[in-house]
Amino acid sequence: MVMKKTFLKTIFRMFKSNFARFIAITFIIILGVAVNSGLGGVSPNLQNSLNSYFSEHNVSDLIVKSKNIYGFTEQEIEKMQNFDFVKNATGISTFDIQKDELVIRAYYLPFKNLDINKVDLLSGRLPLNINEIVIEQESQEMDKYKINDEIKINYQNVTVVGVVASPLIISKEAEPSNFENENLNLIVYFDTEFNDLGIITDIYLKFNNPDKHNIFSDKYKDIVSTSKTEIIEEFGETNFVYLTLDENFGYCFARDIMEKINIISAIIPVFFVIVVALVVFTTMKRLIESERANIAIYKTLGFSNSKILFKYIIFALICCLIGGTIGIFAGTYTIMPVVYNGLSTQLFIPEVTGKLFLDLGLIVASTITIFVLLVTILVVGKLLKEKPANLLRPKSPKIGKKIFLERISFFWKKLSFKYKSTLRNIFRYVGNFIMTVLSVAGSTAIVFMGLGLLNAANAKMNAGGVVGSSAGSINLIAIIIIIFAMLLSVSVIFNLTNINIEERKRELATLKVLGYNNSEVCGYIFREISIMAIIGIIIGLPFGYLFIGLVFDFVGFGSVSDIQIYSWFLTIAISISFMLIVFLLLFNKIIKTDMNASLKTVD
Repeated sequence: MVMKKTFLKTIFRMFKSNFARFIAITFIIILGVAVNSGLGGVSPNLQNSLNSYFSEHNVSDLIVKSKNIYGFTEQEIEKMQNFDFVKNATGISTFDIQKDELVIRAYYLPFKNLDINKVDLLSGRLPLNINEIVIEQESQEMDKYKINDEIKINYQNVTVVGVVASPLIISKEAEPSNFENENLNLIVYFDTEFNDLGIITDIYLKFNNPDKHNIFSDKYKDIVSTSKTEIIEEFGETNFVYLTLDENFGYCFARDIMEKINIISAIIPVFFVIVVALVVFTTMKRLIESERANIAIYKTLGFSNSKILFKYIIFALICCLIGGTIGIFAGTYTIMPVVYNGLSTQLFIPEVTGKLFLDLGLIVASTITIFVLLVTILVVGKLLKEKPANLLRPKSPKIGKKIFLERISFFWKKLSFKYKSTLRNIFRYVGNFIMTVLSVAGSTAIVFMGLGLLNAANAKMNAGGVVGSSAGSINLIAIIIIIFAMLLSVSVIFNLTNINIEERKRELATLKVLGYNNSEVCGYIFREISIMAIIGIIIGLPFGYLFIGLVFDFVGFGSVSDIQIYSWFLTIAISISFMLIVFLLLFNKIIKTDMNASLKTVD
């Protein structure tokens, strides 16, 4: 019982003595999981919300338009309604007209009996006589009229009495009209009760089977396609036009945005996971190495290997559980809503339904957790194979060897002693060097990719048009990626520098005993980190350029030619600035090193 309590105390002490590392690992995991969880939840939420919105408004599965100037005959309408798979059918009248510089689309709807493509009254009221209309809510170009304004349509003066929202108009871009190269400037709605043209130009059809399926799913499209084919076989294509949601401008626009977001959220966050994995691997490996003496004591006291391993698994698991949980909910309730609401500049989007889409966040959190636990098991397992006597002795510094640069005599001779010493130290621990360089390179690449994506989005927005409008959502995603990439960058540099200081306290103390002043001692560490960070930045830039090019190819949006020259320099400036900030934060930690620690150095 006493041994059990003592063992538990040592676990708490490990958390206390390694609190900085605990916070660093947890925070870096939060960043990686949050980005994936947040961006990964945007498209599913938008799709689910639009699906619910379309379902509530009973959006048509198929619109059949007559090419006959007299519209549908009674026999054609009756045939359409008698198909077994047709749940409901509503006939309406619509036409496009040009008035001066305006292109207007007029609908004649049976408002009292409108069961398909139901409209929402946003303000005002519905028409009460032949001279009253309601208009579609304002968007890019539909903003020229308001309630009580008068409009002349087909030689008839009508008054605007209300504003409505149709589920067929969900894009804020100008809708294309039936006139070549012309967009609609206004959409108006008459009530057929007061203004019956006597012709039916369009029939809204609602089928039975698709109700159970998401309207963006392949299953839904297959069912609609099958039903459409059966109608075409009965009616032919000569006199009719058949329009599914795939021909609806707003639906296609929303689907295109979702596809782009899906690709970006599936590719770029992977780099976050890679960098997180590298940093966590380095941190856990070094933490466990620093526990050599404690592991030896446990073994001497008779603790089983599994119990010793349990201590470090608990540390790793708690980091992952806290980091993963906070990351999932931070992404779901911060990043996702920001991007989702940002889509309102391009779409009339409904409120989020409240359904949680945690799939990607859970996958990433689980992957990181498994990786961290495997690293812990492997590193601890390796130490457990050593004899307690060897573990009780601090690990001796690796013997310095002649490095490659020393063979370049004309270069080596020109270096001062401090830089020769720095380079020897860097290449003495090749594993640490590689992990540090790769970690910095990864975070640098992500910063550059975010800036490249931002450049491309801005270029498309300036170009205007539909592509320019869809770039708005990507612009917002790019900003989020840049912010989180910068947080990751500063976390990586801080964590690696802090580890370096912790591991080399004996060396730093020795330097102080030998008479080195504070700035010289700090320079001893900071020079090494600076050189490795700069190498990482140099490697990270071309990798960022290469991978953002691949992202552009996959998304079908933007190109590397959109990347501005300042993005290269800004990436370098961001990385170096964070490095300097880290140095300032850790300056006091170095100068407070206990000189007596140098007496414990193992020769």
